[in-house]
Amino acid sequence: MIRLALLLGAFAAAVPAAPVTLAPATHAAVVAAVRARMGADADVQVTALGAPVPAVEAVTDAVLEPGASLGGPLRVALRAPVDRGGARMLAPVAHVSVVVEVTVAHWHTARAVTRGARLGDGDVMRVRHRLSRGPLRPFPVEDEVRGARAVQDLAADACLTTRIVAPTPAVAAGADVVGVVRDGAMEVRAQLVAVDSGRIGDLVRVMHPESRRTFRARVVARAEVEISHDR
Repeated sequence: MIRLALLLGAFAAAVPAAPVTLAPATHAAVVAAVRARMGADADVQVTALGAPVPAVEAVTDAVLEPGASLGGPLRVALRAPVDRGGARMLAPVAHVSVVVEVTVAHWHTARAVTRGARLGDGDVMRVRHRLSRGPLRPFPVEDEVRGARAVQDLAADACLTTRIVAPTPAVAAGADVVGVVRDGAMEVRAQLVAVDSGRIGDLVRVMHPESRRTFRARVVARAEVEISHDR
């Protein structure tokens, strides 16, 4: 009897969890969370696993677990507005286990590249295909790939990630950058100096060369940062 119970338990563990259907709001929240990491143009396929998710009509966003990856089961916290102590706030209301695949544009090697080489125009090509494995984080953009250094020997048609190439920072510490402040239709530009290095999307410190005042700004392009007007 004990042996039979053990065999049944092992069999049950070997059977993969059956897919379940996500409510539209929940599906949209998971897709938005993945796109926030992989890029707004990513096509996201979500397969939910396990028990049906409780019906929560007010789900507004999803939080991916730290170190989330493509391919394997991924636990996602679903959040919705709730009243707590007289205040309206977002709080976890349910969890779902999903498998995610992403189709997104990124860069490959156009030919074999040796370790330590800098990638030039003829070394890279833009592709778009489905990714079923790997970390949920953005690929280097074009400005970072061109001129990046290969940290290992690369075969032709290799996916370029920050694990195998060292991207050139869009903003380098000590270099001149253009700071942009936007307020509605108004736009103001000024020459600043970067205090930190950063990739596109990173928050860095920049300094006004005359007043020596520092600001936190988001890198939006090579040698260009955007400063919120209310800072």
